Amino acid sequence: MLLMGFIAYLYVFIIKPTGGQADAFFHLLFDGEMNIFFVLLIVGGYATAQYFKKKEDKAETEYQNLRCEVIRKSAELWPQPTQWQNRHEVFKMMKSEFDINLFHESK
Repeated sequence: MLLMGFIAYLYVFIIKPTGGQADAFFHLLFDGEMNIFFVLLIVGGYATAQYFKKKEDKAETEYQNLRCEVIRKSAELWPQPTQWQNRHEVFKMMKSEFDINLFHESK
């Protein structure tokens, strides 16, 4: 949203008056403090969004790996037939309370 507003500002107040001349464009763009501030704000916002997106993807991957490991090792965690029924109750509770599906490995 901020980027689109800044691009509109650039077009109306900098690109159109300079006639598309590159040297005049860069002079007007970096002459004002507010222009530099907005450029840095947009670049910083983009970098921050990319950083948190990578963190989110990493956390999602770790979560999926852990969930699949619990599913694969469920036979080792509940080896007895009576404990196997308790496993089913634990899995149902995890699904109902936390929306974590431990019955199947796929999402």
